[in-house]
Amino acid sequence: MRCDTLWISCRLATLDPTREGLGIVERGVVAARDGRIVYAGEAVEAPAFEADQTINCEGRWITPGLIDPHTHLVFAGDRAHEFELRLAGASYEEIARAGGGIVSTMTATRAASEDDLVLAALPRLDALIAEGVTTVEIKSGYGLSLDDELKCLRAARALAAYRSVDVRTTLLGAHALPPEFKGNPDGYIDLVCKQMIPAVADAKLADAVDVFCEGIGFTPAQTRRVFEAAHRRGLKIKIHAEQLSNQNGAALAAEFWALSADHLEHLDDAGVEAMAAAGTVATLLPGAFYFTREHRLPPIEALRAAGVPMALATDCNPGTSPLTSPLLVMNMAATLFRMTVEECIAGVTREAARALGLLADRGTLKAGKTCDLAIWDIERPAELVYRKKVYRGAPARLHDDAWPVIEESARAVQRILARHEPVYGINTGFGKLASVRIGDEDLERLQRNIVLSHAAGTGEPSPAPVIRLMMALKLASLAQGASGVRVETVRLLEAMVVQNLTPVIPCQGSVGASGDLAPLAHMAATMIGVGEIFVDGVRTPAAQALDDAGLTPLVLGPKEGLALLNGTQFSNANALAALFEAELLFQSALITGALSTEAAKGSDTPFDPRIHRLRRHVGQIETAAALRGLMAGSAIRASHLKEDERVQDPYCLRCQPQVMGAALDVLKQAATTLATEANGVSDNPLIFPSDVEGGDEALSGGNFHAEPVAFAADMIALAVCEIGSIAERRIAMLVDPALSGLPAFLTPKPGLNSGFMIPQVTAAALVSENKQKAYPLAAAQGCDFHAPLKSSEVLEAVRGLVRKQVPHLDDDRHFHPDMEAANRLVRSGAVIAAASDLPGVV
Repeated sequence: MRCDTLWISCRLATLDPTREGLGIVERGVVAARDGRIVYAGEAVEAPAFEADQTINCEGRWITPGLIDPHTHLVFAGDRAHEFELRLAGASYEEIARAGGGIVSTMTATRAASEDDLVLAALPRLDALIAEGVTTVEIKSGYGLSLDDELKCLRAARALAAYRSVDVRTTLLGAHALPPEFKGNPDGYIDLVCKQMIPAVADAKLADAVDVFCEGIGFTPAQTRRVFEAAHRRGLKIKIHAEQLSNQNGAALAAEFWALSADHLEHLDDAGVEAMAAAGTVATLLPGAFYFTREHRLPPIEALRAAGVPMALATDCNPGTSPLTSPLLVMNMAATLFRMTVEECIAGVTREAARALGLLADRGTLKAGKTCDLAIWDIERPAELVYRKKVYRGAPARLHDDAWPVIEESARAVQRILARHEPVYGINTGFGKLASVRIGDEDLERLQRNIVLSHAAGTGEPSPAPVIRLMMALKLASLAQGASGVRVETVRLLEAMVVQNLTPVIPCQGSVGASGDLAPLAHMAATMIGVGEIFVDGVRTPAAQALDDAGLTPLVLGPKEGLALLNGTQFSNANALAALFEAELLFQSALITGALSTEAAKGSDTPFDPRIHRLRRHVGQIETAAALRGLMAGSAIRASHLKEDERVQDPYCLRCQPQVMGAALDVLKQAATTLATEANGVSDNPLIFPSDVEGGDEALSGGNFHAEPVAFAADMIALAVCEIGSIAERRIAMLVDPALSGLPAFLTPKPGLNSGFMIPQVTAAALVSENKQKAYPLAAAQGCDFHAPLKSSEVLEAVRGLVRKQVPHLDDDRHFHPDMEAANRLVRSGAVIAAASDLPGVV
């Protein structure tokens, strides 16, 4: 089965209500195709996937992407002074009645443009995304006029174009009474019902309508009018209810089958019963409870007993909950509201989806749902409630410390230019034209020309993950302040990485010895609006893609074109991608090597740690330990500990630690080289700013030469070749009855059937082409002959995985589908996932 992305070696908190608790899967796999989950569950039960991209989570946890079902992200101004008033003893109601609160933010928001609101909201949204949020609800409510409410909703919807997050919008026109309607709240409700709601519904700017039903907000009667108007236009219902007093708003909302009732500190038993009967979600806002210094807790026990779903939200707003941390909200819910860990995690995933009417599409890890995931570097899900540590999903951004360094480097270029001296790449031609001096009036054109002339690659587009890695590596290089580029240039590249704008870069054209000129020139070309960019997998003209993302193409400054296309980032990204594939291959070959040893009733004595400590090679020691761990507890091994006449096993079994360990050491050395390259600067010339007047220098060298990367790539290829070679020798041993003690060619009827005769020949041919893969097929067949004896628990899990895709061979059959199925198991990482207890290797 094909999939776009496969996550392996992961632990899942599926939040599947048909499973107990959080729906834990200890040895999990998640597969996605076309943005949808096609499988999420036990690795041993997974189909054999052929994935475009495989991500080894190395035991990390995957949860559904977090959902924030109640925010006010779009606003202008701040209300820090109100926080000081609350600290001095003023209540929320007192501040509001004195002209503060919502009305204070309204004034600033009305004065702001739509673009101003978007730019102000982006950092808040980024903070949510950085903590695993993939869906966010954003309310209006700070415009409080027809035009300004529409402006806020448009700004909220626009945020989705800037970030990879699903934005759901809610009209909260009935948030507070604007000053121009003082003394006339019913007149304002007329405006909400007769103008705002129809305009929003016609423009499809909101998914739901909300009301602040409170003593300082709107009465239940006024709230009912808004709900009736919303209901007539097909908009869903939400409510701010029972935050400061009991207005019976939750029960009113339940009459309209509201999605959620939010806050609820003063909710009574009747309200709880009404919500339970209607299926209305209780969205709890512990941040607001904390910041307003409330003392009355929501009735958690009553909600729990009645079976009312409880969601959690940040309530991110300028006054009463300036929070952008769902993880902190979970902590507050556990410590202040006494909610359980399971309730807290469900509250920001499954129940948050329910609160937005999205549970059928997200909120749990289940086939058919949107593939919104968060991957966490934690040991157990409870850690999400008390610490923040995201593995994947946070935007890739440079540290704030990088920007002054970048800026000073750009200033140094200007100071060097002011000296009117010839400096290569800044005011001269390039390569063999380095002696040609370029006038000041043509310096910008010079940089544009080098980008356009060098964007001369050919062939199919390079894989998007490789290009994104290349862009990140270029960011890391520019951030070191030795390239002389401006801050705005680096910020554009950073924004392209964050927004998944991936340049279309042909796979051929890099020479390495002079740097990756052609591929990096194609990247630089997109930054000036030339060429193409992949946007959600669609090839889009670069100028259009940048414009759609709210980005402006560059006019390159002195040296910037050369700095962008000079370097080894394309070569290094490709070598790193090969290293990641080699890691997958090594682990799979280690598992199949252990299976082959069991199939041949081999000994684990050659893996004794005393042998390998004497030789001292670290890779050999680690490989032997892994093989011992894989075979631990094997009944097959126990069956021939005594009265076995064999003295030694063949090399392909006995020397696995030596061969595979050497390959591991080589891969580690390659990894060290590539990591060093990734953190270095491969530009030319290099800029060295100075505090001394006239001391800035531009030094020409050869850091662009990719020889270290080339050697590392050769080392990876050599290691992979040897891994394949010993794997083929194990297959040859298993099909030879004189060596393995198994039926000839692993068939119970040799002669009538040819068994694994030709697959072994195919493997030998592939070795000669340096493309051998570690097939688990023959090893599993060999172990089958020892039934009812079993191997270790880990290896039995692998054998069970193989048998789900490749049945035991009794009589000859068409072998090609079996070999392809085994190949997919290896390349997808399913073998590693099935043996997720693999002890401490790579």
